[in-house]
Amino acid sequence: MASPARGAIVGRMARTTITIVLELDESTECPSGLARLQDGTAREFHGWLGLAAALDSLARTSANAVPAAVDPRAAHQGGNENVG
Repeated sequence: MASPARGAIVGRMARTTITIVLELDESTECPSGLARLQDGTAREFHGWLGLAAALDSLARTSANAVPAAVDPRAAHQGGNENVG
């Protein structure tokens, strides 16, 4: 069986979008501060890995994720989809 062309969309998945607000402490050399959702859920972070962990945690726990519209034109724009 032939594999799909590189960049082709095999299946459509609904995407979700959330808003995360970053409050950065400018007095440190590495990123430090607070990341929070609009509902007030917050995670403190220090350093690049801490920021990544805070974003991941908030994204996974977000109860107010809103499905984003799927743009059918995205399939023809040659994005970075890795299809095997």
